[in-house]
Amino acid sequence: MRIQEIENEFEEAYKNCVSDFKSFELLLKIALVIAIILELALCWCIYKLSGIIYHLKPYIVLLALMFGVWSFCKRVVEFTIKEMVMDLFLKSFGDLKWTSDDVLSKDEIKSSLIFPSFNPVEFYSLDNIVGTFNKNEMSISDVTLKKGFGLYSCTVFKGLAIKFSLSKNFEGRTIIVEKDFHLFSTLNAVKLEDIDWSSKFNVYSNNQVEARYILTPALMEQIKALKKLYRAKRIAFSFENNSVIIALDIGGRMFETCSLLSKIENKKQWELMFFKIYYILRLNNLFNDRCL
Repeated sequence: MRIQEIENEFEEAYKNCVSDFKSFELLLKIALVIAIILELALCWCIYKLSGIIYHLKPYIVLLALMFGVWSFCKRVVEFTIKEMVMDLFLKSFGDLKWTSDDVLSKDEIKSSLIFPSFNPVEFYSLDNIVGTFNKNEMSISDVTLKKGFGLYSCTVFKGLAIKFSLSKNFEGRTIIVEKDFHLFSTLNAVKLEDIDWSSKFNVYSNNQVEARYILTPALMEQIKALKKLYRAKRIAFSFENNSVIIALDIGGRMFETCSLLSKIENKKQWELMFFKIYYILRLNNLFNDRCL
């Protein structure tokens, strides 16, 4: 599909959503006013109690409580509005929904071999798209992985974990990773004729014939296009059984769509998200059209 056709699809999807976006915008403004009223009420209470808690500096207590109230209100409102906004927007892609429930388990992420080593306790997945596309199950998850514990932990991955179910069951396992990713596995390297591709990516598999069938020129181009679109630090694929898992390290979160301090109906923001989801779904088509 040409870029112009994709843009036309986006315009149609946005036109169907924009009136509802304005309604959600009004809800955000009401929530902002309520939050400000709560903050002012808190100021008044602290002022009245300042004589009782004379042994503490009242302004320190005030600031702490005000920050707590603001953070709580902000998170609750943004979470609620985001759920309504994302479900509305995703209707343009078919049977897809937004959820805060984990759709890709820690064990699946670990066993895929394409994510950095992480501490299972430091695993966060709050934003997820889940559903079916072209009769195949799929999910897109905003994931943060950390290594270490508490104050000594550091983020090793922040981006998307994508999973597609496919119409064929793989006999072996095939891994596609970038050159700087160290894969600790017994899989064998797959030698390819494309010198440019081989200078950037490594392919490992325990089924050489299957690996070459998977890695078509069209898939190679799509992988490079997806990395460029997301400005990803790293991209990787893991094919096994009847599914493929994709790691896309973008160094941030994708689904930050609602804020008390910004407009929901930011057309450029939604256009970029539309293109990003669209290119992921193109991969789904590419895999299943060839009956991989």
